[in-house]
Amino acid sequence: MTSRELRFGTSIGNYCTIDPSAEIGQDVVIGNRVTVFPEVRIGNGARILDGAIIGRLTYRTPAVSRVTPSNFQPTLIGEGSVIGCNSVIYTGVEIGAQCLLADGVSIREGSRLAAEVLLGRYVTLNYSAQIGARTRIMDYTHITGNAVVGDDCFISIQVGTANDNDVYLNRFGLGKQQADLALAGPRIGHYVVIGTGASINPGVEIGDGALVGAGALVTRHVAPWTIVMGAPARFVSTIPAESHALISARARLHGQHLSAPVGSES
Repeated sequence: MTSRELRFGTSIGNYCTIDPSAEIGQDVVIGNRVTVFPEVRIGNGARILDGAIIGRLTYRTPAVSRVTPSNFQPTLIGEGSVIGCNSVIYTGVEIGAQCLLADGVSIREGSRLAAEVLLGRYVTLNYSAQIGARTRIMDYTHITGNAVVGDDCFISIQVGTANDNDVYLNRFGLGKQQADLALAGPRIGHYVVIGTGASINPGVEIGDGALVGAGALVTRHVAPWTIVMGAPARFVSTIPAESHALISARARLHGQHLSAPVGSES
């Protein structure tokens, strides 16, 4: 990289490539062999570890059916966030303050992470995924394009999500859904817990406070404050009243409005 004026307390390691248009805040630490593309803004106190790539474009070939950005879009790394070694953040991504991305994370264009999100090792977020505040998504989980995940969720390791119910024909360009049209990822509410190895089908809604058991195959909507297990996932029980009360009290501290349990008068 060429020599450049750095803000107070900021350091850049060896063999980095930093586009001149990038904005780098104070007390930022950038490791070795980091690449920062145009239109990137890195907030104060952020840490970008060795080998990370920030703000890259997607390059299309005939194998790609989606339209992707051909120009660099604003890409934001929030204050105090940590981007792990060899992570790849595409252009047009917004990462909130105090997020932690472990090594090998990949986030596609248009995705948004609220504050204090944790992504485990090799988590992948496809295009335009939305992740709520304080949510934790653990190692090797895939969040599909257009998925929405609420605040304060816990998604365990190796969870899979999908967004195309007509993939059998769409993969050949023969389906009713073409290109970017009508691909609906799951919509996951606040305070949802999803167990190890669960699979969540396209367009499924999982209500606030629900618990999805390990290995479950979720093919239909899950009501708020319920527990589902199995393949296909089926209702097992409701969340205990004392747990609902504790979570609801915590939610009020964050100004969150949660759905009431099914059948509740409140």
